[in-house]
Amino acid sequence: MALDFLDDDEDETSADEIEAMRSGESSAPDAEAALILTDKVASLMISVATGGPQIKSVNADYKREHRALKAVLRRLEIDYPNHFDDLWRWHGRWAEGDMPQYRDRRTFIADLFAPVRQALEDVDAATHELAEGVVAGPTGWPQIDDQMRRLRKLFREADDADAFNGVGLQCMKILTWLGRMVFDAECDLPESEDEPGIDDAKARIAFFVRRAAPGKNGENIRKLVNAAYAQANAAKHRHNATRIDAGVAANATALIVSTLRLLDEEDRGVAAEVDVMSSTAYM
Repeated sequence: MALDFLDDDEDETSADEIEAMRSGESSAPDAEAALILTDKVASLMISVATGGPQIKSVNADYKREHRALKAVLRRLEIDYPNHFDDLWRWHGRWAEGDMPQYRDRRTFIADLFAPVRQALEDVDAATHELAEGVVAGPTGWPQIDDQMRRLRKLFREADDADAFNGVGLQCMKILTWLGRMVFDAECDLPESEDEPGIDDAKARIAFFVRRAAPGKNGENIRKLVNAAYAQANAAKHRHNATRIDAGVAANATALIVSTLRLLDEEDRGVAAEVDVMSSTAYM
């Protein structure tokens, strides 16, 4: 009895983490989160249908996990065949009479979730979790997030040279959007330089990185971004592109996104501090 509070804390933490998975803010990649949630939802459906807990005691947990799984699978663009929005609906289905034994209900749930599990295995095998970088989760740039999800889908489905080239084209589309997001002519453009075009991703990113990571301390960062950009750009032009070409280009793109996100967040944090200091200097 003295340890009951441990179970309460664990449940609360679990609920918070499930909500983070639903919203895309979990530290777990979506593919991993989906597998965890699939196990939880399927296990709970089996449990209540085979002499386990009463539905009224676990229905809220089920609905939370079910909603989270539906949201994660939607981001992964995987169909979710479980249309039982709560456990009472599931109870109505197994009570129809064609699943009289516990093993029938276990088989039904196994078959229901089999396509999801197969799709998640395919995602893992195809992408090997394309790099997200140390700053995982939504970037704060909705266009970039949408395009990164599309990149993962394209890479997952690519199976020939043309499709691998298509992954490279998507990489450059992401970097073009990224150049638009991070570049600020007022802050980043040296006086002697002409402003690059809106689609000149290479120049816009380079100007931003030179300012955000200046001097000797930023030298390796600038080299890293330049090398990653060259690699990201390579796959769209390569004759007889391979899966390796596409995967490396996609990971290079993810690396640039993660690095520039980190630089941008740090840059905006410093700018905010300067604004605060300026506003308090006259108080």
